[in-house]
Amino acid sequence: MTGLNPIDPVDAVVLRHLAWDLDRASDDVLADRAAEYAALPPSPVGDGLRHLAECAQEQHRITGGAR
Repeated sequence: MTGLNPIDPVDAVVLRHLAWDLDRASDDVLADRAAEYAALPPSPVGDGLRHLAECAQEQHRITGGAR
């Protein structure tokens, strides 16, 4: 596996669900997920998960928490 491709219909669903879960997670759960993703070895999928977690954390900072 080389990574999740947002153009692929199946991968797009997986990415959408991951982003949705992270967006709605509590700050504690989000911090746990971010730490879990940070521990993954470098790879396209690991990098993508770290990016999703960083985006969700930024969104939480802007909006004051989960949606």
